[in-house]
Amino acid sequence: MAAMLRSPAALERVIERVGEESFRDPLLLEIFLTLRELGSSEHVAMVAERLSPDAVAVLDGLLATPDAIRDLDRTVEASLARLERRRLEERNEVIGGQMKLATDEEKNALLREKAENARLIRELSALGMSP
Repeated sequence: MAAMLRSPAALERVIERVGEESFRDPLLLEIFLTLRELGSSEHVAMVAERLSPDAVAVLDGLLATPDAIRDLDRTVEASLARLERRRLEERNEVIGGQMKLATDEEKNALLREKAENARLIRELSALGMSP
């Protein structure tokens, strides 16, 4: 999130690849949705004007350490990869539950999807993009 506030290019990349479902914290979701709506983080004051007081406090915390991000591109890609890994792991958990009620044909499809997800998780880990 902090990277999105510091770079229009980072904001654009994140908006292209991340949806609302990726956010578990409602305040971070509020900030994300506002940034997405504005299409820019260049005027943080405009962002803050549209946020709840609690979200403004979170925004202030994100902006408090401007030099915390050393390699913006790597930080954004690592964050996106962590979100993707989490999505794949959660999907594999859902598949585990679906297996109990699935037909043999459905089980085969679910097992293929789970194996593909596991392969993608390994690739993310090999790239050093795991949590």
